[in-house]
Amino acid sequence: MIESMTAVGRIGFLFLCLLLPLKDAGAAGEPAGTFAVVEGEVVVVKPGFDNRARARTGDPVLVGDILRTGGNGKTKILLADDSLVFIPSRSVLRINQYAFDPAESRRSARIQLLEGRARFIVGRQRFRNSLFSVETEHAVIGAGPADFSLAVADGESTVAVIDGSVSVKNISNLIIGSMNVSTNQQSVIARKSPPTQPAVITSGQRKEYRKF
Repeated sequence: MIESMTAVGRIGFLFLCLLLPLKDAGAAGEPAGTFAVVEGEVVVVKPGFDNRARARTGDPVLVGDILRTGGNGKTKILLADDSLVFIPSRSVLRINQYAFDPAESRRSARIQLLEGRARFIVGRQRFRNSLFSVETEHAVIGAGPADFSLAVADGESTVAVIDGSVSVKNISNLIIGSMNVSTNQQSVIARKSPPTQPAVITSGQRKEYRKF
């Protein structure tokens, strides 16, 4: 049925799913993945505690963790469903919710980019029930299988798709309008505006977005 939907219909369906409550979405403290690579200063702030710990390669990443990279820091997170999250220097990201049940073919993830930039490679496994969304203060990005970069700066968020396709809308329900952004395209979402029409990214931009 989904395959027969129009592009507009698929976008509407995806964001309807984003509004639905998540079953077994993953409570704070539950495992979400591991630090596959840690270089330089990478700090983890645990929910409900005023403590910080230096991350090390192989450490677990838990739901609720806030991950902060310093000026010389970067990390790669391997989620339980084999999706990857790359966090370069001077960035802050939080794992709001995460749950993965391979037996039930179910995945749900809500991740928040608070500062800086991140790259997401959402796993290509097919799930009967899957939600993978990333939020900033300006935007909500819904992704199926996709490789995309997200940046927050100067009162706006920029999403650039390296491969695949994502759906984008303003995080405020008062701002009407959503956009489908596909391979080699990017869109900008300002605080009080709908996403811009997708623009083609240059080869130089694509190279920059793919940097770890």
